[in-house]
Amino acid sequence: MLTSTKKIFIVFTTFLLIFGCASHSKVGRLPELKDPDKAGKIVIIRNKNFVGGGVQYFVNVDWVDILGLYAGEYTEFDLNPGKHFVGVKCYGGWSPGPKLDGVEVKIKENDKLYFVISPNFVCADIKKISNEEAAKRIQDSEFVPYERKDKNNNSTESKVKEKKEPSQNSF
Repeated sequence: MLTSTKKIFIVFTTFLLIFGCASHSKVGRLPELKDPDKAGKIVIIRNKNFVGGGVQYFVNVDWVDILGLYAGEYTEFDLNPGKHFVGVKCYGGWSPGPKLDGVEVKIKENDKLYFVISPNFVCADIKKISNEEAAKRIQDSEFVPYERKDKNNNSTESKVKEKKEPSQNSF
């Protein structure tokens, strides 16, 4: 027989599983592109993990949260050539407050860099991966588009991007 505490826990957990993963969060803007023809591309893939699978991790670029990803999803976006911080932010976990892990990268003109996000004991890790590994992971992931907007909130994308395979000459 279930106690009232157990019933409440089961109802609450079911509610979170059903509604907690229902939407994506676009939370910030990427830096404006100076010359879109010279921009580099960043692709971020979130592992399909059971641990932390229902938790949204936030892609962070240059210290700004950009977009939330759930397990088994990926996104891509363009950045100006130069040095950038690319990271992942988590809320909750073993210590209070948000946790941020990331790497500084140097993007060259028309470069394409791939990263994978994996949960760890505290939050998540983000690491650079090869285009071969990215191709395997992308095939089993769902694409989450990031629509770039200008300061007036107008779309600067010509169309919504579709799921793409990494090119063989990306690295």
